[in-house]
Amino acid sequence: MQSREPNACFHFHSDAIDILKEPILHFALKSIIIFHRHIAMGYTHSEQHYYDDGDVIITCQDTAFRLHSAVLKLSSEFFKAKFTSTWGSTSTPHLAQEPLDDSSVSLAQDIRECKFQVELSDEDPSKFAILLDLIYPVKYFQVTWATVEDVLCLGDKYLIDKAFQTAKNFLEAKCTHQPLVSLALAERYRFAQVFKKSSTHIILNICAHMDNPTFHALSDRTQRKLFQARLRISIFVSHLVFNTSFCVPCLRYVEDSVNALRDPTIPVFATLQKLAALGNSTRISCTESSSACVARFLDSHFGSDNPTMTLLQGKTMFFVELD
Repeated sequence: MQSREPNACFHFHSDAIDILKEPILHFALKSIIIFHRHIAMGYTHSEQHYYDDGDVIITCQDTAFRLHSAVLKLSSEFFKAKFTSTWGSTSTPHLAQEPLDDSSVSLAQDIRECKFQVELSDEDPSKFAILLDLIYPVKYFQVTWATVEDVLCLGDKYLIDKAFQTAKNFLEAKCTHQPLVSLALAERYRFAQVFKKSSTHIILNICAHMDNPTFHALSDRTQRKLFQARLRISIFVSHLVFNTSFCVPCLRYVEDSVNALRDPTIPVFATLQKLAALGNSTRISCTESSSACVARFLDSHFGSDNPTMTLLQGKTMFFVELD
């Protein structure tokens, strides 16, 4: 094998061809060539964030972003601190020195034109693009459940307040849709209101969440607080009594419902709704006084004759808070 420049093709002596036909050697040689070509090819342009007037080249794995230092510095304390006249001098992508094809030559020229060249080799380019979607005012970006964790992680890593606030607003508005995910993120990033609001949904149906890996990812202290809150509900309900008499069918219905509230494996909110349905009913086998009694019971102990999730979220018994 003859020595050539790094961006050159491999050439072989004719008397080596027969040897290279051996399957193992052929496979090894093919792997070397593929690896060589991969190194030489370098980076590809980001489809969304490669601006001709940018003065920063940031590379993430095999993707290059051409960006504006002014935008990054305004959005990120990390980039504001890092964009100095010397940053990037030790991390200039190798493509600037080893162009191969026309696209590589073009990118190498762009790198030489830019003031800053930074390699973030451990960053996932698709996730970094999400962060750029958020801070660049070129299109509308909406946080979703698929992106909220990445937005928070990158916002934390690069000190981007907008990312944090946008993700926090999303969780505050949507935490009831995925309360366990919201609780875990709220604990990690110290979102007190999201934590409090999400905890209600977990407490009211804690056994449904116990086997979820996200539940076990919560701190031991948070897990204990959630279990203790559910236990307090059971103890509270155990001391409740009705100061009236019911017909046998209604009495059995009420007793079953109250006993269900004591059982931590039974969803609390669904049981309260079941009681509320009786309290608001006028078509029961006993007198209407039984309905009124159930309504008074719910109103007295749970704040309404038809408790809602929003109402329960405001009652101390039904939430826990960050330390």
